[in-house]
Amino acid sequence: ANAIHALRLNGKQRIVLRLPGMLRLHDVSRDGRILLTKESWRSEMQFRGPGDAEERNLSWLDYAQLESLSPDGKRVAFQDWGAASGSSPLSYVRNTDGSPAINLGQWIRPILSPDGKQVLAIDGLTPGQSRLSVLPIGIGESRPLESSGFQQLESWGWMPDGNGVYYSGDDGHGWRTYVQDIKGGGAPRAVT
Repeated sequence: ANAIHALRLNGKQRIVLRLPGMLRLHDVSRDGRILLTKESWRSEMQFRGPGDAEERNLSWLDYAQLESLSPDGKRVAFQDWGAASGSSPLSYVRNTDGSPAINLGQWIRPILSPDGKQVLAIDGLTPGQSRLSVLPIGIGESRPLESSGFQQLESWGWMPDGNGVYYSGDDGHGWRTYVQDIKGGGAPRAVT
């Protein structure tokens, strides 16, 4: 949304104005003048722990969206999908003490494991791909989970023991809820 386009009656299109940021066209006068606004959106994460005297801003770029808080309240997982992140959301993990965020890469909706050492997320680089992966926080490789045949996945999370995950999936025949063991690398098992 960083450009205003003109369209002729013959279907030919041209760019009238291009500016950095988000533009919103409100009106065009008969003499060709335009009324527009340049918008800047921002979302922040504020945190206040039990022993804190005041809130601390845990935002990283310009549009942070909290996805997960560790059970002990010492770590958050979030994605940032504003203008600063580019064309795909970036996922981060950050300690709530305000130390720098750890960039996990282009993943969608990172959910912290019960022990806070890994996250569950979907690849944010491949449009239309619905494949969950387990990502280490720090050194290590991401581990894609067996989830072939799913067109969409939603509402994922960890089982309380951290050895399995759950999610809702559509295999083209409707939505069901699945559980999957991540230690043994098993296939998803429908539970609804």
